[in-house]
Amino acid sequence: MVRHAINCFPFECCGVISGNDQYSYSVHPIKNLDYRKHRYSMDMDQLDIIISKIEQSSEEIIGFYHSHTDTDSYPSRIDIEMANWQSVFYVIVSLAERNLPKIKAFKISDKNVTECEIVFR
Repeated sequence: MVRHAINCFPFECCGVISGNDQYSYSVHPIKNLDYRKHRYSMDMDQLDIIISKIEQSSEEIIGFYHSHTDTDSYPSRIDIEMANWQSVFYVIVSLAERNLPKIKAFKISDKNVTECEIVFR
């Protein structure tokens, strides 16, 4: 995710996280079709292909990720409005400090945001 965010800078990146039982095993980068600095729009055709591949595997979608290029890793108003999947994690990679990316995960349900602990193994 961090590499994807850095490679897409100064634009936001986006993608899907898959795994089992809230453990991430795979990261699936998706093309951002929105070329504004503070927005992303997933390529829906690519998303459909990735969802199909995940459904055929032993994994499931556990989250979505995107980057913030110059703000903290906290969901923006638009991020909250666009969070339509209630049971997944929303992960944000902040590149506000390019040499020190910050990653945070959230559950977003009915416009309520709850930060979740991330454990790296």
